[in-house]
Amino acid sequence: MRKLLTTSLLSFFVIFGFAITQASASDNKDLLDEVREITEGTNVEVIDVNELPAGTEFVEFDSVEDFEKALKSQEDLLNNDVEFSQDSPAIQPMATSSVGSIKWVTYKWWDPTKPVNMTINFNYTYTGSGSSKLFQSVSNIKSHSTGFPTNWVQTNASHRLLDAKRTISITITGYHLFGASIGGQPIGYKADATYIREFYR
Repeated sequence: MRKLLTTSLLSFFVIFGFAITQASASDNKDLLDEVREITEGTNVEVIDVNELPAGTEFVEFDSVEDFEKALKSQEDLLNNDVEFSQDSPAIQPMATSSVGSIKWVTYKWWDPTKPVNMTINFNYTYTGSGSSKLFQSVSNIKSHSTGFPTNWVQTNASHRLLDAKRTISITITGYHLFGASIGGQPIGYKADATYIREFYR
């Protein structure tokens, strides 16, 4: 009798545990489907959380509604980028090439309280010096970001010479990878972005 009771209890817990696992998997799928529906038609794509770089921290959202509200607020942040420096090492009078750097701070909708520091480094050639300096070419454009909780991946870069070659306009495109936990479930995201910055002589 005791053996029969033990077997019955074991069977109950196995079945009960399986039911809970199935229900949890179903809830997770429903949440993912809901998030994918919210991000459809935006610059944000839901990705496998395992595609995020090791050590990625996650922004916490209590609910899908909170996540959707944050996503809709990104338009308000588009013009809040702040450029804080342009660097060019000391140039020798006879030099014809140098290295430029543009740095700025941007804020992202998934966590607008924390700045993302962006940097573009590039090589350029020029003629003349001082007020007569004119840019001739730009190469090796590379960008990166620092700051929680984003990882920037550059996919393309281009440039134009403006103002009679007195200004370099650089465009970088790529995406930010970040993680968000919605109601306790971790989800990975990829947010496309384009930045245009200018460098002056």
